[in-house]
Amino acid sequence: MDGDKKVKYRCVIISGFPGVGKSTAAEKIKYVMDAESSGYHYEFDCKTGEMIERDDWVQHYVDFIQRESTQENYGLNYLLVSSHAEVRAEMIKRGIPFIFVVPDQGLKNEYMKRFLKRGSPVEFIKYMYDHWTSFFAGVVNGGAPVIYLNSGEYLSDLIGV
Repeated sequence: MDGDKKVKYRCVIISGFPGVGKSTAAEKIKYVMDAESSGYHYEFDCKTGEMIERDDWVQHYVDFIQRESTQENYGLNYLLVSSHAEVRAEMIKRGIPFIFVVPDQGLKNEYMKRFLKRGSPVEFIKYMYDHWTSFFAGVVNGGAPVIYLNSGEYLSDLIGV
């Protein structure tokens, strides 16, 4: 259509599986941002004084991803985002290009050790352990290019200097 303006993405968006090193890459490499999703899941309820889960967190988070990745003169090379299936689905729905970076499926024990080393809560580690195989079901037909990390590899090995 004539009136449609083509969106220009100015950085590579990487949806990174937990433990691939998103936070570390953002700390070590210039022009890399770790767009942590946890701040979008909940909001403070002034009436009750409690944190409540937002039903619309995915839309707000993907709005942020789209805004950050299309800003002119920003200088950002890589935007590292959540690997939640619903986030990836929303990016695909909106036509936002991204790459999915995951460990090789055979690295379950290595990633459990990574989660322990970084101080992840026991509940998270147990959840990842119990659901490891099911996480990979969406990888093959996930609608985005996939890069598999080998043993000992981190995201910074791919995008670092």
